[in-house]
Amino acid sequence: LGCALVLAQIRLNFDAHDFSRQNLFSAFGRALLDGVPESAGSSKVAAGRAAFPDLPTKQSGGKARGAILLANGDEVVNALRYVQRCEGYRADVLIVDLNYIQFAWFVSHHAPAHLPGVVFPGSHYGNGPNSFQLDAFLAANSAKYDVYSAGGFLAADRSWELRHRTWPTGLLHRLVPRDARIDLNAEWQTSSAQALRLSQLRSEVQAASPLVVGSWEEVVANNHLAQAVHNRAFAILQIALELGGNRDVFLLAARLYEELALNEGAAAGPTGAPVPDYVYRNIGVSYSRLITLAADEASKATATQRASGAFLRYLSFSGISAEDRKQVEGGLLGLIMPAQAAGRTGSKPDSAALPTGAKRKAKGAGV
Repeated sequence: LGCALVLAQIRLNFDAHDFSRQNLFSAFGRALLDGVPESAGSSKVAAGRAAFPDLPTKQSGGKARGAILLANGDEVVNALRYVQRCEGYRADVLIVDLNYIQFAWFVSHHAPAHLPGVVFPGSHYGNGPNSFQLDAFLAANSAKYDVYSAGGFLAADRSWELRHRTWPTGLLHRLVPRDARIDLNAEWQTSSAQALRLSQLRSEVQAASPLVVGSWEEVVANNHLAQAVHNRAFAILQIALELGGNRDVFLLAARLYEELALNEGAAAGPTGAPVPDYVYRNIGVSYSRLITLAADEASKATATQRASGAFLRYLSFSGISAEDRKQVEGGLLGLIMPAQAAGRTGSKPDSAALPTGAKRKAKGAGV
């Protein structure tokens, strides 16, 4: 009787607990590692280098530069460990766990054996005596390694922001010098889209559905995958606003955000996910700047029409703040009646438009 009850429970619950056909975490780990080019001459996912043609691809002695991947978050670290250690995939990438390097014992005992060549400019990562922060770590390793990030950074350390910026490359960010020239060439546009691995990853997300809120699968789908697509568009808009007068970059930003709106915002997460409100705001920001950069009256009229439509759609959302609603309404008035509201068509970007932490979703306040 006891055996019969056990077998009955297995039969009743087996399907609900059978994950043998789910490969989301293997695919996720591989996609993370694929954001790093295999070598200086590799054509596979070169998005991390294509946008920065002036940065070196070799060390001073002619040897190819290595790659360090700063990892943060359980789902990130464990996915990377699994594909590297169990599947033997991309062992060339040196994974540095931002949480573990806060312990001196890890840096002194584990790092020499498993992170050969990586320089730790202190006994541990942090703020205490003999510790180091990311700015010093990047400086100590800049001659030999390109450095990437997965899962964001620790909020207590913003030292890296002084001399570096992050640039999206697939599901990762590459840390690059702030003064590095950015070239948004056709190669980057193609390779950066391919690096997201959307068709494969979205298929794996669907296989793992329905997603349980708070589960690693849900975090991967709605934080990492969807956020990576939004990060790509946001990075372009930031560059456009920094450059100010580059029409082509604003057009690219507008196109990427319009693609997000067209695809219902479900870049990699569940099908039918609603478009976040800030997508329409950023479309409006892009086209409002294109009005002043238009080459002719026809282009100006088109930009005005698209900016107005995007801002109106943004104002239809109930969750935006009263302050932002007032600002956008003023900008919209400036588009429709410029003589009465001169100078109110633009919007300054909010650097926190998209979250950088792996535990937060890519939704909320816009640029």
